[in-house]
Amino acid sequence: MSAAIDALAAEHDTADTATARGEVARLKRFLDNLLDMVRIDSGALVIRPEPIDLTDAVASAAHDLRDLLARHRIDLAVPPTLPLVSADPGLLHHILINLIGNAAVHGAETGAITLIGDRRGDIVTLAVRDTGPGLAPGSERRIFETFARGAGSDRHGGSGLGLAIAKGFADAMGLALTAANHPDGGAEFTLAFPVRTPPRAAAAH
Repeated sequence: MSAAIDALAAEHDTADTATARGEVARLKRFLDNLLDMVRIDSGALVIRPEPIDLTDAVASAAHDLRDLLARHRIDLAVPPTLPLVSADPGLLHHILINLIGNAAVHGAETGAITLIGDRRGDIVTLAVRDTGPGLAPGSERRIFETFARGAGSDRHGGSGLGLAIAKGFADAMGLALTAANHPDGGAEFTLAFPVRTPPRAAAAH
């Protein structure tokens, strides 16, 4: 189906084909999320960590969501000088897809989505911030539960799977994923990576 719509869009790039392409992408993300949840629940995850540049990881996820993000301004504040982080590239990609997609769907309809990379001591953090009305008070942990939808917050609607999968993948890799309301408004989801000293550098000391 996706190939047929892409072929049609190449010949007749209209609003209808763009909408159809977006719906196919949304359906694919939903099915991927269902399969990912089965993998988490069955303990079938295979984790293969490797050094990853967060700048590249964020750019790749944003590229795959380009249709969904078309009406949003993406502000990237991920310094290329950040240390490489250790993560399974496939699982990290799914986490970023779900966090950025969540910000696009549940934040302000055309608001900015900001991705901020930082190092705080022995921790590298990556925050995804939207400009929606924020999370309902007290829902910061419950929002990661399967099928949880933050009534009265910017997490209404959707399948309720994306954030649960992001949290499950983060937990499986030993990473912390937290949710909070930003002081300037909007919800902010932060992924924390411990900085691990390479073995040869540790031996040198």
